[in-house]
Amino acid sequence: MNKKLLVAAVMAAMTLSATSVFASPITFSGDGYLEYNNTQAGWQPGNGFDARLRLNIDGNIDDNLRAHARLVQENNLSTTYAANVARFDEAYIAGKFGNLDLQVGKDDLFTGKGLLIDDHQFSGVKASTNVEGLNLGGFYGKDKDNKKTSTIDLKTSFDGVNLGANFVTFDANHYYGVNADTKLADATLSAEYVKNSTNEAKGYIAGVTMGNYTVSYRDIENGALTPYSTNGNYDNSKGFKVSAHYNLGKNSSVTLYQDLAKDQNDVQKHRTNVEWDYNF
Repeated sequence: MNKKLLVAAVMAAMTLSATSVFASPITFSGDGYLEYNNTQAGWQPGNGFDARLRLNIDGNIDDNLRAHARLVQENNLSTTYAANVARFDEAYIAGKFGNLDLQVGKDDLFTGKGLLIDDHQFSGVKASTNVEGLNLGGFYGKDKDNKKTSTIDLKTSFDGVNLGANFVTFDANHYYGVNADTKLADATLSAEYVKNSTNEAKGYIAGVTMGNYTVSYRDIENGALTPYSTNGNYDNSKGFKVSAHYNLGKNSSVTLYQDLAKDQNDVQKHRTNVEWDYNF
């Protein structure tokens, strides 16, 4: 049986059994993108086009518990880093117990503002709660290569400024970060500082967003980030990033950005990216 028929059969079986297993019908939603990259020396390879399609499968088990899974297909159109393999990159059970949100399984992981970790395929336990305006969150588990990963996040607001702090253990390294953002007239100002306390490498990124446009500057030493940063090419780089985001309709948008950066040895790391995103 080919892959498409197998996926269709699995989804049909899940739908037919939903009445007996779940408290409500299973729902489906999804998203995808088509992306073009043009990179120069110093960046990770990947010039050309790649695409991704993701399908979310959700259902309530009872009043407190829900189940979620996500099937992803990445298509290597002309690059070398996207795998043409369909896989489940999310699969977890989540519940709310009073003021405690608890989740067990495989999921995306985001900490701070994403400079240390913003990626998928982390397996473990997530928990979060709110105590008198202080949001506490954490994760304990492993990445897709079975490397130990844990995070602690603290978030609060004071006089119109959102403040955050986070701590990350990844493999044998320990990281910490602080971040803040606030609105000033029509602009949003944000900043994040991180440090690898194992090797003492550090870095920061600061930016301003007005409407559809964002300009940011970063200066990040080699080894300051985990391999799962919001942008894998931020490590060992300094320079500007300019981006523009436009909604094309209710369910799709296009984002363009240009990196004008160098590594810490002043080797150029320019990159152009155009991405069309959609959801259904």
